[in-house]
Amino acid sequence: MSFAQEKIEKKVFDASCLKTAACLRAFYFTYLRKVGKKGGRLPLLFGTAMHLALERHYKGESVDSSLEAFDSLPSFSVSGDDLRTKDRGKAIFLNYLALYKKEDFTILHAETDFVLPFPGFSYSGRIDLVIRFLEQIYIMDHKTSGRSCSSYYFNYFRPDMSTTGYCYACKELMGECAGAQISVLSTARNPKVPFMRAIVNHTPQETEDWREEVIHRAETVIIAYNRWRNGLSYRKAFPRTTNLCSEYGGCPFRELCIYGDSQRFLYVDTSVHEKKE
Repeated sequence: MSFAQEKIEKKVFDASCLKTAACLRAFYFTYLRKVGKKGGRLPLLFGTAMHLALERHYKGESVDSSLEAFDSLPSFSVSGDDLRTKDRGKAIFLNYLALYKKEDFTILHAETDFVLPFPGFSYSGRIDLVIRFLEQIYIMDHKTSGRSCSSYYFNYFRPDMSTTGYCYACKELMGECAGAQISVLSTARNPKVPFMRAIVNHTPQETEDWREEVIHRAETVIIAYNRWRNGLSYRKAFPRTTNLCSEYGGCPFRELCIYGDSQRFLYVDTSVHEKKE
């Protein structure tokens, strides 16, 4: 049994898992069939390397140690993608350090894991940074974007299951949370605005809606998973949500839902099935 399935068995869910569960068929392919999309991992690997470099930096490690995070990336263009190479990752990171040489916040906690109890399951995650900014406590989350930074980008984080969840967890752990500071790093070629930060707040109504949606998604997954474990076919236990098939450039599992389980359209992706230390 994979690590991802072990978490489902234990009824421990995170934001990525519950976001994917907006379509139960996509949830099944991602977390139970170990299916990924061919050729689609380089942006994920680049984002992971950048996140690791930033984590090391904010934990007080040396610049050289932070730069080593990019050693997992290719040194040359892969499938025509020359924007996500090792050297380019290092260059973006060093430009970020130069711009934010003196931060205007105090770090309270870095890479904070949490597991919060909910009725019948647990909600887990990891907060990049908990900071004190202008005498208030915020969570800080770093994101990479393939476009030049703009104020419009921050609309993606309100409403957003991950961001609201981090704020909710921060309030549970720290007793308060004024909102989220989102820090964006552009990976575009010659972006007009390479870096941008903004505060994203949440109303009590948004937080309450988030909590109800988390409960609903988790309960739906538990029911579907138990039906599948008891012998029901995945097509019946994990139905499609077809209005999501063409969103955000198209679902990576669209061909599987149209043509069936052909090896031509899938490969085994172990990234969500490995235990993260």
